[in-house]
Amino acid sequence: MDVFSRYPASKPTDKEIGGDEELEKTVREFSVSVALVVDRTVDQVKEETMWDKVLQQLVGQIAKGFPKERTNLKEELRAFWNDRHKLTVADGIVMCNDRIVVPRKLRQGVLEELNAAHQR
Repeated sequence: MDVFSRYPASKPTDKEIGGDEELEKTVREFSVSVALVVDRTVDQVKEETMWDKVLQQLVGQIAKGFPKERTNLKEELRAFWNDRHKLTVADGIVMCNDRIVVPRKLRQGVLEELNAAHQR
């Protein structure tokens, strides 16, 4: 049994997502509830996070803190600006509150799993 199977699931509300359209799209599509990543192991997510260049930049930015202005942030990290206060790194995995920020390489598979689960 993996760690995700017992984690409570919740869908992000519009209020949680809020604001910036680019960020809203990113959060809706790629930041999923931990419970919905059932078939992905923690090790897979950690490993792909290590290889994902944007997420590695984000990990570093979270560790050192965000600049006072969005314009002082690298362009590829600006989509995370509105949620910067919600971002943490837990055992090598980027989290937005209780949701995993899914590494790019795993996103298509996670979306397919979500669609399949939705059709059941």
